[in-house]
Amino acid sequence: GKEAVVSVLSWVENIECLLPFVEQQGNKEHDNKLKKSVSSRYAAVLILLTVQGNGDGPLLEKFGDRLLALSAGEHNNLSVTDLAEWMSPLKCLSNVGDVGPIPALVEQLKLQVDDLSTARVLSELPAIITLLRLLKYYGCPPQDGDDIAINLKWSVAVMTLFSANALEAIIRLLQKLNSGLTRPWRQGQFTSPQTGALVFATAQPLLLLVKTMLVKLFSASTEYRDMRLLSGLLGFHILLCSVMPAGSLAAAAQEVHTDIVEILSLFASPSLSGAVKDDVSKSCWCLMLSELLKHTLNAPQNFYSGLVLLSELLPLPLPLYTSQGFEDKEKEQLVQYRHLWAAHLLGVQPQLEDMLTALTYSTCPSLMQVLKRVGCQLADLSPVTAQMVARLFMTLADERLAGEGDTKLTPVKALEVLSELAAMASFKAGVLDCIQSDPDLLLPKLLLQLNSCSQSGDMAKTVKMNTVFFSAVSL
Repeated sequence: GKEAVVSVLSWVENIECLLPFVEQQGNKEHDNKLKKSVSSRYAAVLILLTVQGNGDGPLLEKFGDRLLALSAGEHNNLSVTDLAEWMSPLKCLSNVGDVGPIPALVEQLKLQVDDLSTARVLSELPAIITLLRLLKYYGCPPQDGDDIAINLKWSVAVMTLFSANALEAIIRLLQKLNSGLTRPWRQGQFTSPQTGALVFATAQPLLLLVKTMLVKLFSASTEYRDMRLLSGLLGFHILLCSVMPAGSLAAAAQEVHTDIVEILSLFASPSLSGAVKDDVSKSCWCLMLSELLKHTLNAPQNFYSGLVLLSELLPLPLPLYTSQGFEDKEKEQLVQYRHLWAAHLLGVQPQLEDMLTALTYSTCPSLMQVLKRVGCQLADLSPVTAQMVARLFMTLADERLAGEGDTKLTPVKALEVLSELAAMASFKAGVLDCIQSDPDLLLPKLLLQLNSCSQSGDMAKTVKMNTVFFSAVSL
C-alpha cells in the first residue's frame, strides 16, 4: 500500500496538493490552527513518506525550495522535523544546470562521509540518500537516451563525476556502511521494513552511480585495479541480499543483487583482456575473480554470497535453448567468450581449488546445491577446466578412501558429490579422462572399499557404495 501511495504522489505534480496543508502563510491565526490540525499532520506524514520512498531528482527539482522552506519553519510536527534531515543537502544547490551541481554535491557527500559514525549509520543516512539521488539525477543518463547531443551531455556529466573524485567518496562510503551495518545485520534488524527500506534506498542510487562510471571507464579500454571498490560491493551484497524470499524487501534485494552482478561482469569484458595478452593473471578480470574467491573464504558468512555471485558470473552450460537460432558470428563470439573465461579461471586456479575444496566439507543443503551448480558450469567451459574440476573432486574422494585428508569429509559424501556432478556429460568426460591418464587415482581404492564392504556382510553399505561408484563412472 505504501509503495502505491508513494508512486501516485511522486507522479507529475501530485504532491503539490498536499503542500497547502502544511505551508505557513505568515498569518499568525492561520498558522496556529495549522499546527493543531489533524489534516496538516497527516499531509506531513504523506510528504515525508513520498520523499523517503521516491525523493528523486525531478521531485526535488520542482518542489525542493518549498520542501526546504517547510522543513526550516517552526513546527511542532515530528514528520516535518524528520523532513529537515532529508532536505538538508538542497542547501548546496546554488548552481543549478546540466552538470553544475555535481561538484558541490560530491563535496557535500565527502563531508557527510567524513562525519559518518559507524555507531550511528542508520540515523545519518537520510542526508546521504538525498545526495546520492541528486548525483544520480544529474550524473546518470536515462536508459533510453539515444540522441547524440543527449549522449554528449551525459558524457560530460560522468567526466565531471570523475573530476570531482566521486568514485573515491563512494568507496569510502561503502567501507563505512559495511562497518556500521554488519552488527545490525547480525542482530536481525534488517528484517524491520523501516530499517531495510532505508538501507536499500541508499544502495539503489549508489550502485547506479558506480555502474555508470565504470561503463564509461571501461568503454575506453581502461583497466580499473582498485580492489577496494570490489571489496565494498561484495560486503554490501552479503548485507543486502540475505533477506527472506517472500518478504517485503525481496524485490529490492533482487534489484541490488542484479546491479552488483552487472558491475562485477563489467570487469569480465573481452575488450579488456587484450591489454594483457602475455599474462592474463594480471588482467582486471583475474583481479576481480581473485578478490571474489578470497572474499568467499574470508568468513563463513561469505560462503553462500560469494558462491552465488560466482555462479551468476559464469556462463550457462551448453546447450543454450533460445526461441531463435544464433548466427555464425554470434556462435563464434559465444565460444570465444567461454574460452576467455576458462583462460582467466586458470589464472586463479589455486584459489579456485582451495574454495571448492573448503566448501565441499559443508553440510548445508542450499550451499551444496550452489556448489554443484558451479562445478557443472566450470566443467562445461572447456576440456581443461573439466579435467581440473574432475581431478579435484576425484582427489578428495581418493584421499578419504585412503584414510587421508580431513575426517570431516566422509568417503561416502565425497563419492556422492562426485557422482552427482558426473551426471553431467562434460564433467563425466573429465572423470573418464582422469581415469585414463591416471588409473591409480581413484579406482583401486574404490574397488578395495567395495570388496571390504561385501566381505563384511554390510549389505546396506555395499549397495550404497555400488550405486555411488557406478553412477560416477558409467556411461
